[in-house]
Amino acid sequence: MRSNKTASVRKVNYSEALVYASKRGNTELTMILLENLILEAEVQLSLREWGQARNKARLLLQRLPDPKHVYAGRAHRILGFVDFQKHKPKRGLQHFEKALVIFDQHDLFDLYRDVTLHLSHHLAEQGQYEEAFQRLIDLDDKLVKSLIRRGVVVFSKKFIAE
Repeated sequence: MRSNKTASVRKVNYSEALVYASKRGNTELTMILLENLILEAEVQLSLREWGQARNKARLLLQRLPDPKHVYAGRAHRILGFVDFQKHKPKRGLQHFEKALVIFDQHDLFDLYRDVTLHLSHHLAEQGQYEEAFQRLIDLDDKLVKSLIRRGVVVFSKKFIAE
């Protein structure tokens, strides 16, 4: 007869685990925990679990040794989205701006693009069309420069309105 065994999965208390890892000076374990934390926060963001995503992103920012680390940018991105969903656009803009600086420093164009598109959309919704359009122009310039740095030939047509 077969017994019906189920795996016991214990939910990770990241706060306790991070304290444990840092007390022992285990930076590798600390970074693994932080990576899992940011991944869970991103999943919760996509599932629209705003509170849980926000809490994990905040915890990550508190525990991250380097405020300019890629994970900090990802946490600010999450906090920006959550703040916009909670109708707190000023805070959302602040988090998006911090994320953009970090993504730019680390040459993470996909994340930079994602935040810029959302930011431009928000600005356009607020009637700030010139700033929204300028952000998109800057994004295009950044894309072209990034492609050129990587050795990709870029052909461009410039249209000038008369």
